[in-house]
Amino acid sequence: ITRQFAGRPPDDALSSFHDAVRDWASGTRIGEALRTFNVEWARRVLGRGPTVLLISDGWDLGDPELLKAEMARLQRSCFRLICLYSLVGSLVY
Repeated sequence: ITRQFAGRPPDDALSSFHDAVRDWASGTRIGEALRTFNVEWARRVLGRGPTVLLISDGWDLGDPELLKAEMARLQRSCFRLICLYSLVGSLVY
């Protein structure tokens, strides 16, 4: 999104994100992101049993089974896993 901000007022740049970024305002793939973290970084940064804080809006577009497996893997790698979902009170089921 750097190009959208170059030489433009922030409000104008924000309005152009939808066209420039394929997944803008559509959710994330938390399971895939956690898999990347677990494979590439977990051994390097979780060696001493830290508390991990995962902050998300909770809008996930990925595979629920992958998310479940990677969350379990992360939880086994740390002392405590705390998940904060900012939109949990506004979710409609």
